[in-house]
Amino acid sequence: MKKRPHQTLSVGVINISRFFLKNNIIIKINNDITLSTESGRNVLLRKSDLFFIGRGQYVDFITSDTFDVVEAKILVLNDRILNSIIKKMSLSVIEHCNDSDVNNFYSINNDNYVDMIFEYLCSGVGQRNILKELSLMLLLSFFSLNESFYNSLRQSLYVDFKSKVHCLISENLHEPWSVNKVAKLLNVSSATLKRKLLMENTTFTNIFLDIRMNNALNLLRTTSLSISQISRNSGFRSASHFCSCFKNYFGLSPGKMQKQLKKQFKLNFFEL
Repeated sequence: MKKRPHQTLSVGVINISRFFLKNNIIIKINNDITLSTESGRNVLLRKSDLFFIGRGQYVDFITSDTFDVVEAKILVLNDRILNSIIKKMSLSVIEHCNDSDVNNFYSINNDNYVDMIFEYLCSGVGQRNILKELSLMLLLSFFSLNESFYNSLRQSLYVDFKSKVHCLISENLHEPWSVNKVAKLLNVSSATLKRKLLMENTTFTNIFLDIRMNNALNLLRTTSLSISQISRNSGFRSASHFCSCFKNYFGLSPGKMQKQLKKQFKLNFFEL
């Protein structure tokens, strides 16, 4: 597996690397940004659009060379609701396209009507489950104008080994995780786990580091904890080792990244 080269960024550019998507998301932004995938694909996210991004993958969020604040609203889609929606859809619609047509990125124009539905789902105020489900079904119907969308949605609910390992470790970062321990909990041999992860173009070591870095990034973004506290909460025994790993991973020290996130790139998550 090739190691991804570290990017040198211009002043004013923020790169949040290897952000793992545990859930399908719909994202709205106020300024254009670029989303880069682990396969090397670059997708321009325009502020006039709304985007569906499939789960189980690593993405980079890269801002443009500007000092304008970039704010993103991210609607995290619940698997239970998505499964319920899929069961209600016609099988003839779902099976209309081939697996080769499946994509992980879809965009629609965020007009006033679409935006009203999206903002309603993000608000969460006084919503009953049936209204959430119907509203989400309506919003997803706009994406379904692309005939491969429903098939992509169905396939995105399949949980691969990379996602299983990611979810298992992220639930308790303070556990002394090892390949053997994870393999035992997943009822497979260590050799099988390593082989399956390699087939998904990753390793246990990479996943473990990704989880700790994503956790640290989230704490920098949402809390006022000190760097030492964030280091401990991310499974590191040494703050200096944490800072070194963080800078090597993101290209910025934890302190500088925290300032950038609060001033230039604001990520707001809404769980559905």
